[in-house]
Amino acid sequence: MKNFKLVVILALFAFSVSAQDFAITTVNNYDTYTSIEEKEEIVPLLKETKYTYKYKGENVVVVFSEDQHVEYFNEGKYFIKSDISWVSEDECYMTLQESNLPNFPF
Repeated sequence: MKNFKLVVILALFAFSVSAQDFAITTVNNYDTYTSIEEKEEIVPLLKETKYTYKYKGENVVVVFSEDQHVEYFNEGKYFIKSDISWVSEDECYMTLQESNLPNFPF
């Protein structure tokens, strides 16, 4: 049993050393990586757009500008303003900045 444990320990040590040698001597190909500065410019699907939708029977006007989103309720009396950060042409993060809409849950 002692011989078996010794063989297992030596085998593990040999594999460990071989794996480290392989990792150290393997050539890394850094040309396949793109730095943040080299990324292509994102062209969002919604750019300088205005549309309407119905909410509780009333029209809501939605305005998208380059980096801001505003929804106007009750003929402009109430609003929700958000900043937009585009991560791809069809995906963005919206950060709520200001709202005076009554009972708005955020």
